[in-house]
Amino acid sequence: MDDKAKRRLSLKRKTNHELFSLYYDHLKVGLTPGQYDQYTLILDKYHQFLGEFPPSVELATQFLAQYANHAQATMVRYAGMIRGFMEWYGESLDIRPVKPKSLPEYVEPDDIERLIDFIRHKKTHKRTWRGISCLSDSAT
Repeated sequence: MDDKAKRRLSLKRKTNHELFSLYYDHLKVGLTPGQYDQYTLILDKYHQFLGEFPPSVELATQFLAQYANHAQATMVRYAGMIRGFMEWYGESLDIRPVKPKSLPEYVEPDDIERLIDFIRHKKTHKRTWRGISCLSDSAT
C-alpha cells in the first residue's frame, strides 16, 4: 500500500470533527486570514450538513445543490472550497460550475483622451501615478 492510500485510509477512520480540524490546520498554511475565514464559514456549514455521516461525493453534491439559486460566482467559489476538501479527503468531486465572464468597467472616451494627452506631454515617468490620480480628481 502506497503512502497516499495509507493516508486516505487513516482519514476515513477519523470522525468528522477530527477531519475538519485537520483540514483547517492544512488551510491555515496556505491562506490569508480573510480567505481562511471565508473557507471555514462554508466548510462549517458543510460539516454541520454532514452530521456524523462521512463525507461523500453524493453528500457534497446535495450540499452544493442548496446553493443553486445563488449567484454563479458564489457557486463557483463554494464548489471550489468543497472540492478542495474532498480531494484532500481522497474523493474526487467533479463539480465545476462555469465561471461567469464579467465585462471591464466602462471608461468614458473623454477620459481616455485626457489620459493619452497627459502621457504624451509627460517628460519623465516620475510621479506619473500621482498625476493620473489627479486626472480623476479633476473630472469630479
